Amino acid sequence: MGIAWSPDATARIVETFLDRHGLAEPNVNLVRFHQNAVYRLPRHGLTVRIYGPEDGAAKARLMIAFADFLKDNDLPAVRLSARFPGQPFDIGGRQVTIWDWLNSDEPANTADGGYHAFGAALRDLHAVSGEFDYPVADLDPLKKIRNRLDRLAAGRRLANRHLSILEASYARTRDLAPGLTQSRLGVGVLHGDALRKNAVQSGGRMHLIDFDSVCRGPLEWDIAPTLVAEKRLGLASADCDAFLTGYGIDRTAIPDIEPAMIVKQLSMTVVLCLKAGDSDAIDATIDRRLQAWKEWDFETRWSSPVI
Repeated sequence: MGIAWSPDATARIVETFLDRHGLAEPNVNLVRFHQNAVYRLPRHGLTVRIYGPEDGAAKARLMIAFADFLKDNDLPAVRLSARFPGQPFDIGGRQVTIWDWLNSDEPANTADGGYHAFGAALRDLHAVSGEFDYPVADLDPLKKIRNRLDRLAAGRRLANRHLSILEASYARTRDLAPGLTQSRLGVGVLHGDALRKNAVQSGGRMHLIDFDSVCRGPLEWDIAPTLVAEKRLGLASADCDAFLTGYGIDRTAIPDIEPAMIVKQLSMTVVLCLKAGDSDAIDATIDRRLQAWKEWDFETRWSSPVI
């Protein structure tokens, strides 16, 4: 069993890694702490990824294999650092991988927020992903949601009335599961969490990052998050259209995508609920989202707190 999942615990893992390899880093930066922890080591141009409670060695090895596959196909993506052979590492009972840091050179005000290039990057990924022969699990977002609901109940971070809303929403959303298997675009290996924030323009090319949700399923699953961002998070329709154009389709090509969008919205809500109590902004956003789920409302805009 791994050590406790907390920023202090993961910071100690980074310190252990640095000590083992004789590295000094005066400015260790925590980039993200959520389902996994990501640290930047600016002096060395590295990223340290620590796998959280839902992950293990199998997930770490899948990410490494997928990154190597993208490298072999000359697709721009984050690369595993070649300076540290034998990855993944086990440190304190957690899996750890080391990646080369990507320096962003995105213009501050691109006309489409980089969405056209992001869509093109996903198109290029999907074009070759059928050749990825490493064992990959089938898309099953409802199983992941179920596991996280159980964690929420066990952790008692959410009021019972809120848990009841989520459970009722999960039951209704589960009925949509057959719609997730319908595809006009085809089936292949997916990024799995194709949010715009999971791509970085570096060296003039859009690089995909964060492969911890790689799975196999309908390609529409990678399209859905951008449509959810348009519907729920205020993404401009022009930017969404730029994304679709970059991918090489328009809205008429994805008439059956609504079940994927609904499941993705529930997944996003449950993930946010795991941060309940961390800040007033997060709690207010949770309340707003849960009210929408209680009313089965898919029109109300959400906010997106920094988590």
